[in-house]
Parts: sequence; C-alpha cells; structure tokens
Amino acid sequence: MIDSAYALNNPLLAQPLTEARRGQLPPQLSLVTCEGAVLETVKRAEDGEATVLRLYEATNATQNVILTFPRPLAAAALCNL
Repeated sequence: MIDSAYALNNPLLAQPLTEARRGQLPPQLSLVTCEGAVLETVKRAEDGEATVLRLYEATNATQNVILTFPRPLAAAALCNL
C-alpha cells in the first residue's frame, strides 16, 4: 500500500542525457538501502556538510531498522523528533 501511494503522488520522471558520458557504472548501486521503515528524505544538513536521512515507521509495529550504505560512514547520530 505504501509503495502504491508513493507511486501515485511521486511518479518517476526520466530525463534523457543531453550529451554522451564516458565511464563505467556498477550494475547496481544505492545511496542507501533501508529495511524495516520508510526512508522518506535524504538531504544535506542546513548547518553543515552532513547528510540527513528522515525515516518513519508506517506499519504500526516495533521492529529493527537496517540501513546499508555503499561506503563506510565517518559518523552517525540518532535523533528522534
């Protein structure tokens, strides 16, 4: 249900490249993968160079959340708003 709602409200829009690019890309790479919650926002922090991830629990169940990144993190902090 959550995926259907996001697809309706935020459809994927593809943009063609305006020029050819050289190089190789991996077959698959994500900025972050999230299991156990909905990752709603990835943005630059307003007061520095940090990246802010905003997640929420959408199924009314207590569970562990696993975030996986393609590279090691320099630091991480938890904030509960």
